[in-house]
Amino acid sequence: MKEKKMDAKIKKATAHVECGGKFGTAFLISPVLAITAYHVVSRYVEGSSIFLEFSLPGETGNRSAKLLNSRNEIDTGIDLAILQLDKPLEEIEPLQLTAKELPYDLPWKAFGFPATKDTPGQTFVGEVSMFVEQHISKYDLDLDCRKPDITDPKYVVFGASGSAVIVDKEVVAVLSDKMPGGTLGAVSIKFARELLTELNITFTDNTSLVAESPSNELEEMLKMYHIKVRFYLENSMTLPFPSELNNDLIKYSYFSEFFEISTWKSKIIDHINTISKEFNSNAFLRESIIKLQELYELDLPYEEFQSSMRKTVDLILEEIPDDKRTKGFRQLLFHLYNLLKRRYNKVLVLTGESGSGKTHLLKTILSSYQSEKGLEYYSIRIPISINEIKDKGFGEAIKFSLNHFLNSNFNDISDVNHFVNNLKKVGITFKVIFIIDDLQNLCNSSAKHYDDIKQTIVMYTKFDWVSWCLSINEFDQYLIMDNSRFLEKYCFSNNFDDANLFVSMSKINSENKVCHRILNNYGIDTKVIEKFPQNITNIKMLLNNPLISYVYANTVNENEKELHNICYFNFIKRYSDIKKKQMVEYSERDLPFQEKDVQINNEINQVVNFVIKNKKLTYSESELNDLFKSLAHCYFELRSVHLVSKAIVEFEDDIESRKDIIVKFVFKLYWAYKILLEFRSRDNWSEFSLLRDSFVELKDDLLIYEILYLDTDFEKNSEILNQEITDVLNSTSEKGLLFFVGIKTSFNCQEIIFLELLEKGELILNKQETFGLMYFLLHTNARNAKIPQKCIVLSKYLNKVSEHELGGYLNGICKSIFGKLNNLTKFKRCMAEFICSSDTNISKMIGKIAAENFIRIVTEKQYSLEEIVKNHLIIFLGDNLEKIKESMNTGSEKGKNSNATFIEYFLRFLFRLLIENNEDNRLLLHEILLKENFYYLERVKADNKFKIIGHILRSNSAIAYGAYYKHLNHSKKKNFKKQYIECITKLLDSELIEQRILAFHFISNTLIDEDPKSTLDIDFFPLLKVIHEDNRLEMFNDGRKDFYERNFYPYLK
Repeated sequence: MKEKKMDAKIKKATAHVECGGKFGTAFLISPVLAITAYHVVSRYVEGSSIFLEFSLPGETGNRSAKLLNSRNEIDTGIDLAILQLDKPLEEIEPLQLTAKELPYDLPWKAFGFPATKDTPGQTFVGEVSMFVEQHISKYDLDLDCRKPDITDPKYVVFGASGSAVIVDKEVVAVLSDKMPGGTLGAVSIKFARELLTELNITFTDNTSLVAESPSNELEEMLKMYHIKVRFYLENSMTLPFPSELNNDLIKYSYFSEFFEISTWKSKIIDHINTISKEFNSNAFLRESIIKLQELYELDLPYEEFQSSMRKTVDLILEEIPDDKRTKGFRQLLFHLYNLLKRRYNKVLVLTGESGSGKTHLLKTILSSYQSEKGLEYYSIRIPISINEIKDKGFGEAIKFSLNHFLNSNFNDISDVNHFVNNLKKVGITFKVIFIIDDLQNLCNSSAKHYDDIKQTIVMYTKFDWVSWCLSINEFDQYLIMDNSRFLEKYCFSNNFDDANLFVSMSKINSENKVCHRILNNYGIDTKVIEKFPQNITNIKMLLNNPLISYVYANTVNENEKELHNICYFNFIKRYSDIKKKQMVEYSERDLPFQEKDVQINNEINQVVNFVIKNKKLTYSESELNDLFKSLAHCYFELRSVHLVSKAIVEFEDDIESRKDIIVKFVFKLYWAYKILLEFRSRDNWSEFSLLRDSFVELKDDLLIYEILYLDTDFEKNSEILNQEITDVLNSTSEKGLLFFVGIKTSFNCQEIIFLELLEKGELILNKQETFGLMYFLLHTNARNAKIPQKCIVLSKYLNKVSEHELGGYLNGICKSIFGKLNNLTKFKRCMAEFICSSDTNISKMIGKIAAENFIRIVTEKQYSLEEIVKNHLIIFLGDNLEKIKESMNTGSEKGKNSNATFIEYFLRFLFRLLIENNEDNRLLLHEILLKENFYYLERVKADNKFKIIGHILRSNSAIAYGAYYKHLNHSKKKNFKKQYIECITKLLDSELIEQRILAFHFISNTLIDEDPKSTLDIDFFPLLKVIHEDNRLEMFNDGRKDFYERNFYPYLK
């Protein structure tokens, strides 16, 4: 009885509403106020009137109304309208509004006037499905409707928009619109709280509402953020030359998609919501959809989310039948699986040499925040200071920077996440990019800092609102390279042919013609560069480094603008000239300009000789009293142009703490150059080498300038250069520096370095030096450094690459150099150099790259599969038999369960690609190997030494076919299984022991290695039974007892 009374009350309080030809439903919430869906009355802002008709006798229930929350944009904002009636309606009891949590499956009812049942009205009954993501700015609820059947195409829901959704006799939501898949969208009262509060509308709030509206709190934060970030941009991250920030560097560069609103995780969630919309009305599939939704609502880090979601998709695909009812659903699940295969993309690492514009680009990114009032999407950038990380630790530094720039008081990252989630509930997306410049300074101070950064970033992958932008010097990349696969998993990259996963400043500068623009702004015509010979690499270097371009443009005279003779040493000279010019400008000497210039130059030479004599750059102030007593002007000028700095430093020991004034000669480039000029006049390079070794603070810089200077006249200095390079390569340090600076030298000088590497024995290299060697091999254009020769050098140092965990960089180099080869003979020569690799990860990595490029070349040549196998693969294996035997023997010495060799990985990847590419007959590869007896090559060659090749062909063919089978999706696997079983049956029918053993491996390799719970397909049991019951294979089967016990015996019962 009470239920019927309540239904009558709802119907009485519900009205037809019409505005500008649009019809809907409204309901009374006070004598003078009603609510409907905003889209029903949106034409009110265009001048249309709003009319309501309540179910009262005659015209006593008719009212006109005005819209209290009108707005100009129809398609934005919450789909809920507050109407004020032209006169009170006392005869009807209003409905009560309640904001409350609405859990999944909660029953609801509504009454409205859909077009199908406009006159009597319709009662709707259903359950809450979920909170939606896509239409969060309009409505936030997805409601399943059990009654009536709104999926019936004859049923028209139009007209029910604005109906009150009732739970426990209270209005908890307002119907908005029909959604794809037979569900109804609705605006919850919880979602509308801010609007209701603003209009002083009474409602009961049974939710845990934050003390202040999150959007108001955000507005206050953003006001302070604007002020603080502008101040930071003006006073921090200083650039050597004034330069305008250029957003085109972001918009038109290959990494621009990093700044998109959607992310790896949000695309997956959007796709799951699409699945829900289309299939949630299907009771048979609803439980599967719930599993996906429940999983994405958990705060899981990237890897756990990816792994759990994959397993859930696999489980659903196994549970649901493969028929017409599930065809569309299965296709969407397969697409979800493809989305899960994509890489996480929230860490952008910029790399480049000094002066390439890393800091300039970071400042541009920092300045490109989106925080204007009234947006639904806010993206801010928060810089994190290296010193803060050193002092506080990474987690605390993040919190400190957030609170500083937002003027907030978050206790930890979970506080911030709670705030972001509250913003999301009111239709606001909020994202943060954390920016860290000069990462090498942090990593050099302690390896622990980088470990903290990795762990924190991995942990923060559960927060989809966080992204990272880091920069590191090109020569220091090795500091963040290891075997953790962190970079491979988390770094943004859409170009897998690069030598690493980082964003290259050289590439950005080249794509955007940054240096061309700098030179053109100074009236220098860059068109002439197109006509220069390819071997003038210094021009290329100039056009990839904005700092060099600025220096050149600021020092060039009219007679020099032809851009010839621009080398790195020339850049250093010009930069020093700029400093000298600035000193003259700052000077307070009462002298004519030319005399002032000469006097400053003479006094600087006195300072340089003092520095050479003392072999250091840092002094207490008292040590310099005598020097600067007579050079007071010079001291002032040096400090004015930041070549000398002064600071008070505190010293502490067991007895006392004291302070002293320390003076330091800064800007090493300048002082090293000046010292070099002093020795150039003496022409005594052996003495210079002795100074270099004893001058700790300038040792590296002095080596750089010595090599670069000698290279300016290679013909004259080739003998000295040769000796210096040999000495450095034989020394215990400086080798890394030589490799890096070697790329700045002439091709002739690079040739000396490369010949030393090619012809001499293996050098003892640390991590920096091993990275430097690979960097040199990647970039050198020396005439003798052809790709096969580069592979010879690389193969010498594979153990060092493994020891120092630099496999990721080697991966990029191999992709680069293999990708340049189109001659199969040369390619096979290169590949042969890696056969004896003893590191499993490196063997697997290069084996995969080699297989992909082998396929690329033979495909371009249009070889048939038979030609590929007979004329290229078998011959290649035979030609390298001794190397293969050596690598296999090394593996067998490590034990029965040792990992595969390079050649085995190469064959696995190659065979897999050949299987996939041969769509007409996936088993053709096996048929060729079997027919030509290559599985038993020793018989073809009549020589037992080829037995090992037959063995690796058999085993890796079985592994490749098994891998192809187990990674097929369900529909493709069904088609291939029939052919595969026929193939194995033929092997069994031969009754030859060797072919039955091969059949066993074709069966056993269909199991998924990484999943111990994977079970053998039941269709393989009859085949396996034949092998198990063959008495001739008793010893073979006994050796595989564990396999049978796990995969065969349990199913015999």
